[in-house]
Amino acid sequence: MTRLYRLAVLSAVSTYLLIILGGITRVSGSGLGCEDDWPLCQGKPYPPLNTLAIIEYLHRTVAAYIGVLVLAVAIATWVSPATRKRTKLMAAGAFGLVIVQALLGAATVWRELPASIVTAHLGTAMLFFASTLLTAYWIALDRGEPAWLVAAGRDKGLVEDRRFSMIAGAGALVTFLLILSGGATSTSGAALACWEWPTCGGGQIVPDRTSKYTWINLSHRTAAIIGTVTIGIVLYAALRRPVTRAARRLAKGAAAIIGVQVLLGAAYVVSDGSPWLSAAHLGTATLLWATMLGVAVVARRPAEVEWSPVPWRRAALRPAGGAAAESVLRMSPAEVGPGLTVDRSGAVAIATPGLAVRGPDLRRAGEVVSDYVTLMKPGILSLLLATTLGGMLVAAEGLPSLGLVLATMLGGILSAGGANVLNCYIDRDIDQLMHRTKKRGTATGRISPRAALLFGLTLTVASVLVFGLLVNWLAAGLALAGSVYYVLVYTRLLKRRTPQNIVIGGAAGAMPPVVGWAAATGHLSVAAVLLFAIIYYWTPPHFWALALLKQGEYGRAAVPMLPVVAGEGETRRQVLLYSVLLAAVSLLLVAFGLSWIYLVGALALNGIFVGFAVQLYRAPSKRLARQLFFFSLWYLALIFAAMVADRLVLA
Repeated sequence: MTRLYRLAVLSAVSTYLLIILGGITRVSGSGLGCEDDWPLCQGKPYPPLNTLAIIEYLHRTVAAYIGVLVLAVAIATWVSPATRKRTKLMAAGAFGLVIVQALLGAATVWRELPASIVTAHLGTAMLFFASTLLTAYWIALDRGEPAWLVAAGRDKGLVEDRRFSMIAGAGALVTFLLILSGGATSTSGAALACWEWPTCGGGQIVPDRTSKYTWINLSHRTAAIIGTVTIGIVLYAALRRPVTRAARRLAKGAAAIIGVQVLLGAAYVVSDGSPWLSAAHLGTATLLWATMLGVAVVARRPAEVEWSPVPWRRAALRPAGGAAAESVLRMSPAEVGPGLTVDRSGAVAIATPGLAVRGPDLRRAGEVVSDYVTLMKPGILSLLLATTLGGMLVAAEGLPSLGLVLATMLGGILSAGGANVLNCYIDRDIDQLMHRTKKRGTATGRISPRAALLFGLTLTVASVLVFGLLVNWLAAGLALAGSVYYVLVYTRLLKRRTPQNIVIGGAAGAMPPVVGWAAATGHLSVAAVLLFAIIYYWTPPHFWALALLKQGEYGRAAVPMLPVVAGEGETRRQVLLYSVLLAAVSLLLVAFGLSWIYLVGALALNGIFVGFAVQLYRAPSKRLARQLFFFSLWYLALIFAAMVADRLVLA
């Protein structure tokens, strides 16, 4: 290891220890050990001889030491010709976060530990820790890729799994939000509002008498469930997809850590709030964040295709009277013999005279389930559910009941999933012609058209019943309208006939927050219409950025997307136009109840969005189109998060 790499690793490890020390400072009651004085301690440059002041002063001293470390790393990366620009920017960003963190620490002392600033202090600490980890990681890459980042054998053909990269990124984001939820729960005094585990109190998940603090606690428990499920999804994907060994090991580590985290949370409640268990809970949460961030980062590295992660099943081969037989199945390396070849996906192609394969019985139940789940488009589903939940939280006066949230989420999964399945059923012919869709079960024939149709209709009917019986019939009607519009109007009538398919059809994707609003209130308002409008104007630049990347595929499939019909220049102009309209519409929400937190978030997010659109218009490239597309996904999630934060923090 080079000296710079050692220094970067030291700064990352020290930052982790600082976070642990910060947790000890809080749980020991030392946060105001120096009273309301900063940077001095009770008017002196050294602490008085009492435990609380010494702990607080030690926290400040270690923070200052780390600031010097990070500054040294930043200077060294900028003067070193061997480091890339991204490494230099990350190192500089880490030092910038040190300054922000110091200011938040000062504000925490001056304002006498307000919950909002303490939570912001925790969130910034996590971002700062991430920046030190990324700096060390990129310095290592700049100076020769460590062997543990990818599987051995780089010359054997590498693949990059973009789908897993997105799943891992979503997992890291959920983990970060879970930590913020825990911080807000602890600093607000709601950590023991539920005095039992796993129930809240009196043997009930939701007690009859609930307070603001009870709802905060229940919200954190719900976030913990979502986080655990998300990490499980990341682990499942890591075990089944061609990813680096590092990503797979980190995913396994994250699954183990979240288990420990759940046990620590339960022990904290059972022990009636042991402060040391609280500190251990924070330390484990920080380690979980680092691990999930690691999964997301190494997921972007190309990985050598490995053999199937599921247990192998030996194929039964039989003579075929000399006729050549071709089939595809999965085998372990020991089973590869003469006449067998391996493709990039890890499959074994048999093209040997005299052999035939009993193929249908090789498929496992898990693969069948995976095929059906894939038709529901889980990636799109997660974004739609996020906007549905966002609509609920913005609309509700206070937090909606946990039962209502769960029922709405279940209805949303069934509704959007059913519409997506029916979309795959209708588009199964053109899906075969496009690289990103050709592996769907309806395109490959693994799922028959009839089975897909029945599955989609069943999900849709079930969604109406769930919404109608468990939520309200207004939400049920809106969800059904969105599904019908997406399947019949967009997929059946518009998609193959007009380049404005995305513009007109965007109304379907804009329904989820309206459904969430109706679920929470039982009625609609102008603000609900604005939530609809945000997604409606977001849809064209989002999909046209993708179309700029995939216009060859759309052309082969005869789908008249705007780049295919009007050309790239007109598409870029339309992307810029709709990006500006999106910014204008999103800012209108300030006039209907949202305030400065949302305003700041909306200005920042729209500034970045429009900035990408301007760059794409002035200097077209596939790279900028890809950046705009992926940022648009984060944009939608983050702007709804800003709405929710504004409504909950300033309620």
